[in-house]
Amino acid sequence: MFFTSPVLLRSRSKRLFVQLKSAAMTNFCYVTRKSPEKKNFRIALRKYDPGVNKHV
Repeated sequence: MFFTSPVLLRSRSKRLFVQLKSAAMTNFCYVTRKSPEKKNFRIALRKYDPGVNKHV
């Protein structure tokens, strides 16, 4: 069984979508893309979380 979303079939980019979850344990998350050459590296960014009203 294959996941055949029209959005994913239309995309020719090799970049992967990743989901950045909040370290404050809220349900807030950011969605971004990263290079497949760096897929073994972890992304750690300080982004604003409106659930706790600060950057985490």
